[in-house]
Amino acid sequence: MKLMRKFFRGNKKKSDRCVALVGMNAVGKSNFGKRLSSKLKLNRIDIDQEFIKRNGIIKDYISKNGEENFRKLESQIIIESLKPGNLIITGGGAIESDEVRSALKNKSAVIWIRAGKEKVKKHIAEAKKERHEFADKDPDVIASDLLAKRNPLYKEVADITIHERVPFSQYLTIAIAELGKFYKKD
Repeated sequence: MKLMRKFFRGNKKKSDRCVALVGMNAVGKSNFGKRLSSKLKLNRIDIDQEFIKRNGIIKDYISKNGEENFRKLESQIIIESLKPGNLIITGGGAIESDEVRSALKNKSAVIWIRAGKEKVKKHIAEAKKERHEFADKDPDVIASDLLAKRNPLYKEVADITIHERVPFSQYLTIAIAELGKFYKKD
């Protein structure tokens, strides 16, 4: 929190913002979120894990209640978690909600972990057994479609972007430097 207070001194308008990590599934948001929240002394909230605590396994919930109901509850959890002192880790598809994007833009410093097509394609190929929406579909086509749909939305909300080509070992250094700049600018 001491580091965050240092950031906040630069801009009072932004002192009530939390930090949010966005990006496609399996890009390392959860692992990075653990490191960043520890370094900044922020309360880490992984939205998928929070959903599971409240509602059970996501796959089972969607099977019983549908994707639309899942997305509504996911959005509620995100919006209620956007509070000072928190670092939230969103699910990959949460960005598709207009309400979530608006809340992220207004209540957080958003770090986008940007993934390339090969990484997304690999994740989809591995997740085909678990994810009904990927069954019987070409991972290459799904990856292209998801990136085309979501990348502009991630870009819309991102204050900071960390590209896939950056080694994971440098994420923390980059994020802290960029957060410092974010909290100092108007």
